[in-house]
Amino acid sequence: MVVEDYDLITKYGYQVKDIVAFGCTSKYQAQRLGTWMLKVEELNQDVIVFSTGLDGLAVLPGQVFAVADEMRSSTRLSGRVGSGSTTSHVVVDQDYTTVLTNIDSSTDFISLTLADGTVAKCRINAITSDGRINLLGSTAPSSAPLQDSVYVIERSTVQAQKFRCIDLKDNGNGTYAISGIEFNDSILMKNLLNLLIYNILLYLPTLLSHVK
Repeated sequence: MVVEDYDLITKYGYQVKDIVAFGCTSKYQAQRLGTWMLKVEELNQDVIVFSTGLDGLAVLPGQVFAVADEMRSSTRLSGRVGSGSTTSHVVVDQDYTTVLTNIDSSTDFISLTLADGTVAKCRINAITSDGRINLLGSTAPSSAPLQDSVYVIERSTVQAQKFRCIDLKDNGNGTYAISGIEFNDSILMKNLLNLLIYNILLYLPTLLSHVK
């Protein structure tokens, strides 16, 4: 079975890759595997390398993590949790009253690190005049977020970019170097003809549908 993408052939030339589909029982299953490989090569292209503190030990090779890049999104939507945070509101290290306008709890989220090390993704209900972020009650975390832990805010107009960790090294000075390759989880969907292109740049359209 031969699976081709004419747009990629036009861009990169004719590149041949042989795949052994172990356990494949139909030509349609083989076609999906070939299409998946093409989409991985097309969409998972970015590579990231950065150093972090003990927070980095939460990520191990093979695991997926998200990065909020201020340089790409053109605005800061991440930071550290301040003191006084509870399960109903979060004290953050930046005043978002003028940055996050027209709050919509159905599309505005904040990810928080809890005391047990898990990450809770909560809907934002409102931002008070003193800069606190109020959480929607039905999605409130089970415990208050840890002080000085990392938070990330996502909206319909800008989202964190996902990567899969491929390497973790101890720098020997209390920091750890993490290497990752771009990860688009919509490639794992059954229908590969409708992939999601995550909007990590604030000036791009909200969510593009990649249709061939």
